[in-house]
Amino acid sequence: MTPYRYFESKQALVTALQVRAFERLAKALETADSASARGASNAVGEAYVVFASEQASAYRLMFELPASDQLSDPALASAVDRARASMLRNAERAVGGFRTPSDAQLAGVLFWAMLHGMLALEITSKPLQAIDSERLRAAAGRALATICRGLAHSQPKSC
Repeated sequence: MTPYRYFESKQALVTALQVRAFERLAKALETADSASARGASNAVGEAYVVFASEQASAYRLMFELPASDQLSDPALASAVDRARASMLRNAERAVGGFRTPSDAQLAGVLFWAMLHGMLALEITSKPLQAIDSERLRAAAGRALATICRGLAHSQPKSC
């Protein structure tokens, strides 16, 4: 009963934990994003994989449990937006040659979706066991370059 002295409901407790986890993820991505433009996608991809691997319980809490409506919870919305912005900023900064600015945003969303998909498979059902941790990190780093080549009208120099 002690948690209910601090939280009005179980959902409020879960939301508070999700906020903290998204804030930690955002901080890890921002730190990696401060790398050089050429190596940022590798650094951000690796930081995402490391976070999810080393903090698997928090990662699962962030994405597997239902969250409160992000529009009605400003702290959770802010934490999610901060992590999303780091992914999108990384995609926009790391590559050039897009037909439209929305292509850069799409690259960031696809990058995040690909990383999340790989990690969700790894964490929940282990079908990627044949891929060792180092290869998984390297694949995450190369993913943005592959996505960019597919979206760009010409291969960006920084990919």
